[in-house]
Amino acid sequence: MPTRSPHEEPTGPSAPAIPSFESLRSTRGRSAVDLLVPGPASTEPPVPVAAPAGRPAPRPAEYGDLLRLGLRAVRAVAGVPGCVLQRLRAGTG
Repeated sequence: MPTRSPHEEPTGPSAPAIPSFESLRSTRGRSAVDLLVPGPASTEPPVPVAAPAGRPAPRPAEYGDLLRLGLRAVRAVAGVPGCVLQRLRAGTG
């Protein structure tokens, strides 16, 4: 079986040119999102909407919350094989 020498690498397609930061920052081109989403209807600044007075803002997740979420996920994933085995033993499924 013939092998290729490392000097005989096949030439593949050339890589595209990396865009400059200026072209990334310019606003002259429109993206796909600009075409799909209509522009602002008015030039006046939007009025900020205040949160309802009866409900406080949600608090950010803390380590304990994430730990409880992880434990629930592990229990759910660990319980799946047990459910599958029970169904196979019972003959349903």
